[in-house]
Amino acid sequence: MRKLLRMLEKDEKSLSIGRLCAVMAFLLFAGISIYLAILGRVWGNYEAFSVACVVYMLAQLGNKFVEMRGVKIGGNKDGC
Repeated sequence: MRKLLRMLEKDEKSLSIGRLCAVMAFLLFAGISIYLAILGRVWGNYEAFSVACVVYMLAQLGNKFVEMRGVKIGGNKDGC
């Protein structure tokens, strides 16, 4: 459990809100998808919901890539 929480940390003292929200978006997407599949129901807004969740998760991955790239190029920990 500690390893999972450490993955969500921005630094040693705080959690990254973006990473936390991306994980929550995935869990919400998976939960609603499984719920609808098990009950055999249809939700009219499911396509918009699923696209929004996937785009948000991809945006967070892109943000993480840019942050890591900035750290490597800048040569310091701040990325500036």
